[in-house]
Amino acid sequence: MAKGELDQPRRGADQEKELLGWLKEFLSQFRVAWNLLWDSRVPLTTKLVPLLMVLYLLMPIDIIPDALLGLGQVDDLVLVLVGLRMFISLSPPARARRPRSGRRPTTR
Repeated sequence: MAKGELDQPRRGADQEKELLGWLKEFLSQFRVAWNLLWDSRVPLTTKLVPLLMVLYLLMPIDIIPDALLGLGQVDDLVLVLVGLRMFISLSPPARARRPRSGRRPTTR
């Protein structure tokens, strides 16, 4: 057996770990954004970011048409990722911390 053949299963496992890590990070950010969306201390203007993101996804007009297989979905994915990051970064820093438990932030 050649050396390269032995490395292939290892690369596949590394890619799988990387994908799972990325997915965990995305879900964690989504959870933070969801909690921020329902937190009354986050300004209403900041909460417009996810609303506009969802409206763009539902809108029939895209930057890159969905008819171009693959590319049309990439712009939607990029919009979701950038929108999540923007919403979290525009939220008050004390509110945007990742929750340590599964509880929603309390409103006072």
